[in-house]
Amino acid sequence: MKKVLIALIATAFAAPAFAADNYVSASVGRAKHKLEADGAKMSEKDTSFKAAVGHNFMPGVGVELGYVNFGETRVSGGGATAWAKPKSLYAAVVGEVPVADKFSVLGKLGVARSSTEIGGSIGGVTQTAKEKDTSAVIGLGAAYAFTDAVKLVAEYENFGKVAKGEGDSLKVDQVSVGLRVAF
Repeated sequence: MKKVLIALIATAFAAPAFAADNYVSASVGRAKHKLEADGAKMSEKDTSFKAAVGHNFMPGVGVELGYVNFGETRVSGGGATAWAKPKSLYAAVVGEVPVADKFSVLGKLGVARSSTEIGGSIGGVTQTAKEKDTSAVIGLGAAYAFTDAVKLVAEYENFGKVAKGEGDSLKVDQVSVGLRVAF
C-alpha cells in the first residue's frame, strides 16, 4: 500500500511536466495528386486538411498520429468523368531542431494507411470502389514559436502511392500551414 501511495504522489507531481509534452495541431494546405493510368500522366491540385496529436519523449524527438484529407482529383471529357478522393491515417517519428531563438526545423518519417475512393461515370452509369494502401510518409518543415505552447508550422509531406493497381497509381504530396498547441 505504501508503494502505491508513493507512486500516486510521484505521478501527481510528474503529470504537469508530462502533459506539456503533448500537442494537437490543425493545418490547411495544397495537395498535389499525381495520377498515372494506362501510360498517361496527369497532375491535379486541391485543398487539403490535416489534424494530428503528438507526444515529445524528449526535447526535439516525438511521435505524431494524424489524419489527412487530400481533397479530390476529378477529370472530365468525352461524356465521362473519373475521380479519386484520397485520405490517410499516419504515424510518424518527428524531430525538431532549434535554429534560432523562436525558429526550428522539422523532420518527419513514418507510415500511412490510405483509403482512396475511386469512381467513374459514363452515360449515366456510375461505379465506385475503395482502394487501401500502405506507404511511407516523409516530411520537412519549419516552426515559429509565438509562445512556449503555440507554434506556427509549415510543412511539406510526401505520402507516396496512396492507391495503385495494374499499371495505375495515385501519388500524393502536400504543402500545409497550421498551428500546433502544446498542453
